[in-house]
Amino acid sequence: MRLVRMGFIVIVAVIGYASTILAQEISIDQIIADAQISGFVQGLKPNEYANYKVVVYVETDRWYIHPYAGQGENRSWASITENGAWQIQTVRRQFSANKVAAVLVKRDYPEPNRTENILNIPHRAIVIRELRGTEEYGRL
Repeated sequence: MRLVRMGFIVIVAVIGYASTILAQEISIDQIIADAQISGFVQGLKPNEYANYKVVVYVETDRWYIHPYAGQGENRSWASITENGAWQIQTVRRQFSANKVAAVLVKRDYPEPNRTENILNIPHRAIVIRELRGTEEYGRL
């Protein structure tokens, strides 16, 4: 009986640890053409927000940072506010984006300007939204 109880405690501890690691989520809630894209991060403790940033990528022929690469906060990436919100300015380009992704990465991560596969970026959370065929197509 004691061995069974110990096994149960270990399983509960492992499940609790795994759910803590996997609980981070990021959303894209609004895309306003030539204005902003915004969303929320969930699953981080508020004191952890300063350790992370949100990088937005758009996909045309490959994935590119949006709106500008190498320009720092509010132009290449967004900080997370005290309530988990993030936002970054947008610009409409000559070629409409087929997809948009918001990627939660460590604050000191040197985000690549472009990538063939968005999932290769080491992230804590990611959301990818298809834009083709939606009312949001052409906004980015």
